[in-house]
Amino acid sequence: TFPIIFVHGHAVKKSNSPEYSFDTFDKIQHKLQTEGFLNAGALFYAEKGKGAYFNDKRIFVSKDDAMHAIVTIPSGRKEMDLKLRRELYHDLSENTLGATRNLGSAALELAYIARGNIEASIVIGLSSYDFAAGTLLIQEAGGKILNFDGSPWKFPDGYFVACNGVFSDLIIGEIKKQKDRLNI
Repeated sequence: TFPIIFVHGHAVKKSNSPEYSFDTFDKIQHKLQTEGFLNAGALFYAEKGKGAYFNDKRIFVSKDDAMHAIVTIPSGRKEMDLKLRRELYHDLSENTLGATRNLGSAALELAYIARGNIEASIVIGLSSYDFAAGTLLIQEAGGKILNFDGSPWKFPDGYFVACNGVFSDLIIGEIKKQKDRLNI
């Protein structure tokens, strides 16, 4: 069993070997440190059935409701995905949530849900390398991953709601409303 290591961006391995991947990661980290970059000391990891962790401390999703929530909406570049994202940002910000944000890293946004810093993320059309580790972190931290219709999500579908589970019905309802309005 190998821990999940967040290296945002794209894959750093040339094969399917975890040993090669970790060796490559270590080399990149060493090179960055030798060139004067600091080690941030932030490591998220999870193992199915054994929980989610941040720097060896067990983490859990928050229990905050919609009015106190921070929700992110990362999306791919397809025209319809961008339209849905715009509409959701506008309507969720205006009417129902504490705040909507874009941190620029879906992997980090999902890790923050698992740690309880963010309450939900509406993922629209991303690739599995952007969210694979984060979805496991959230599930192991007690959160939910749902399809846009509210049914259980299955990997590697790039359209889902990752959340603490407290107000997922509200988010699913808003997605349905916007998809119907946009005819998608």
